[in-house]
Amino acid sequence: MADDKEAAEALIAELQKNIKDAFAVFDHESNNSVDVREIGTIIRSLGCCPSEGELHELLAEVEEEEPTGYIQLDKFLPMMTRVLLERK
Repeated sequence: MADDKEAAEALIAELQKNIKDAFAVFDHESNNSVDVREIGTIIRSLGCCPSEGELHELLAEVEEEEPTGYIQLDKFLPMMTRVLLERK
């Protein structure tokens, strides 16, 4: 059991590192936020191919109450980790 838990934690850590690395490419101001228009590219770079409808659902999940045009890493990371784990 402990090995399964360790393997799962290692997988999650690796996924989160990949997500942060992909996010950082588009975080031009190094403030842990990216332009909302870049999210599709980031998601696709992680190996997902969402439809426009699925992409809008994901964006609705991570956008601020008052849309600013930017997505924060702290909202994007848990959502994208979940999406990638569901895909595995």
